Amino acid sequence: MRRSRHFKLYLRGLESGGRDAAPVFGRQRLRGRGTMGFWMKLAFTVAAIILVSVLAGYLWYTLFNAEIPAFLSGLLGGMAAIPVWEFLRKVNAP
Repeated sequence: MRRSRHFKLYLRGLESGGRDAAPVFGRQRLRGRGTMGFWMKLAFTVAAIILVSVLAGYLWYTLFNAEIPAFLSGLLGGMAAIPVWEFLRKVNAP
C-alpha cells in the first residue's frame, strides 16, 4: 500500500509524541502554514450569520406568510455566531 508524504509525516509525529500528535484538520499544520487567521475566522462567522438570518427569514415566511422582524433575524444570526466562532477557535486555535 502506498502512503502519501503527509500521512507519513503525520505518523512520524504520532510516534514521537511531538506537536503533530494532535489531530490534524486539513493539511495546513503539516505544511507548516500555521493556524487560521483572525480575518478568515471572521469571514466564516459573518457568512454563518448571513446564512442563518436568510434561512430564518425563509422559514418564518413559510410558516406565517409574513416577513420576519429584523431584530429577530439579527438575534438568531448573532446567536449562531457564538458557536461558530468557538468551533473555529477550538479546531484551529493559534
